[in-house]
Amino acid sequence: MNAKRRESLRFAADMIEKAKDIVDRAMAEEDEALGNLPENLEFSEQCSRMETAVDSLDSASDSLDNALEWIGDAIQ
Repeated sequence: MNAKRRESLRFAADMIEKAKDIVDRAMAEEDEALGNLPENLEFSEQCSRMETAVDSLDSASDSLDNALEWIGDAIQ
């Protein structure tokens, strides 16, 4: 791989890292909000949606980690 493509991939990896930070922050905030739900909402539809959001954001974060690893492999 030539230097220009490596540089482009490094830029892409930087952008993915920024996106991962945003996703992780949103996941942490949603998880905190979920933990602060009143007891009477524990088994509500709102709670279920929040749990789904946290799970989905966790999966997205894992996928971004994988993308960073694969890009790193390609650059080497």
